Amino acid sequence: MHVLQAEPLQRYNTLALQGLARGLVHVADQPQLLAALQWAQERRLPVIPLGEGSNVVIAGNLEALVLRMETRGIQILDDADQRVLLRVAAGESWHGL
Repeated sequence: MHVLQAEPLQRYNTLALQGLARGLVHVADQPQLLAALQWAQERRLPVIPLGEGSNVVIAGNLEALVLRMETRGIQILDDADQRVLLRVAAGESWHGL
């Protein structure tokens, strides 16, 4: 796991607002997630998950570890009558879904 320090967040939100994350980790699987959470816990930093950033407004610098969620997967849990229950990984595109 590689933590990017003082990472600019402008390219991680669709409004391209400026701000810095104290740390940022690209998370593609569960072991990376667990390592990132441990890193944040050791430094007593809050954790902020971030998908594509289309519903996020960044207002300044974040004294936190930002998890850039890149996990993928869509699983159908139930498909009955006129409803479908899905489990969707945090990194999936909502627009694509």
